[in-house]
Amino acid sequence: AERRTEEECRLHWEAQGKPLFGKLWSYEEMMSADRPMGFKRGCSSDKKELETPSEWPPDTVIDKTGAWVFWLPEGWRQGVRTSAAGKMLKCYFNPEHRRFWHKKDIERLLGMKLAEREPPPMKEEGEEKSARMRYVTDADSIPDWPSKEDDDWLPKDWRVCFRQLPSGLHKVYVPPGQDEGFLYQKAFVPEYLSGVKTTLSLFGSSRPMKDICKTACERGTSRVGPDGYTGKKKKKRRTGDIHIVGSEDFAPCDDFQVVALPGAAPVELLETSGEVRSLLKERGFPDPQLLAVFRTSPGGPLQPVADLVGGLYTKLSGTYDGRPCYQYVSLDDSGSKLICRGCYIFWVDDRNRWQIGGMQVEKAGYAVCSEDVGLPEAVTSAWTLLKELPVTGGAAEVAAAAAAAGDADAAEIE
Repeated sequence: AERRTEEECRLHWEAQGKPLFGKLWSYEEMMSADRPMGFKRGCSSDKKELETPSEWPPDTVIDKTGAWVFWLPEGWRQGVRTSAAGKMLKCYFNPEHRRFWHKKDIERLLGMKLAEREPPPMKEEGEEKSARMRYVTDADSIPDWPSKEDDDWLPKDWRVCFRQLPSGLHKVYVPPGQDEGFLYQKAFVPEYLSGVKTTLSLFGSSRPMKDICKTACERGTSRVGPDGYTGKKKKKRRTGDIHIVGSEDFAPCDDFQVVALPGAAPVELLETSGEVRSLLKERGFPDPQLLAVFRTSPGGPLQPVADLVGGLYTKLSGTYDGRPCYQYVSLDDSGSKLICRGCYIFWVDDRNRWQIGGMQVEKAGYAVCSEDVGLPEAVTSAWTLLKELPVTGGAAEVAAAAAAAGDADAAEIE
């Protein structure tokens, strides 16, 4: 069927009652979905999982790295043929494994014109308009399943759907056996699986963004007006003193260790890691990877910071600045439930260092190491730790804040 225009899509959505949510898609349904003509195959999450059919010529393989042409018919595949001279040419195969080199030949076979790439519409002369608005009722509103590159962070018994926002579509995640609630962000999924997060947003209580904006505006707590977004977010007033720290406020700690488990670590951490790993597996993580952070010779002025960051960290899905990242995890007092903290081990490209603390590049962190290695457990040089925890408002807390101008290592502690 011919694609609707943006205006036709809006009218269709309104005629359907302006639904806030689209269809709940299972993994199997997404993998076998008959996507509309013109669907951009280059955006398909499962492209890299495809295997080259044995019926194809030996000089041709599935194109797993390039963007697939947007007009390729459903069920067809894009390949790359390497000539004897090493030249690479794109080609296309129908479901019967017949090879084609040109779009016009495919159109001749099908007896129809394939989709044409249209230039973006213009607001005024020389001014380009933004991408088309999408609605949950659009025929191509079919979510993609996360790729294996994301380390299978979403279990295959979950479902995915789109939530309608004023700006377009937003993907939400539905746990197995649930028809009433969902998780609004990808980041909530590992927290839910680990037991840290136990609540869901309810489909029935979700409201159109315009209504939410109006309520927030009436309370005077939002950056939005009664009819939608109007400006910058209203800043919260800072409380307490702001302390600036620089490189002189950190000291090397030669016995501070980050070790991949199983490995040489204190007995209590090794014992706890077994329980943590078992609970993570129960929550859907097939092969949890844990790090232990500790000192081999505790004591001295750096011990309060070492105590604060010491413990177990579990590898998160995906990467941060192109390298693995890890979150602090422990057991509750009963030993039967996982607890996560907002403390992470991650690489900061802008500062060229590993850092332990809140996952924000502008923060100073509790512990840092500038050795450029691919994994934090591969570090061989000494970590440097914050010398002391400032007391703010009567409580000891580290909240390393935005770096001061003119000093790449300076940061605030509130």
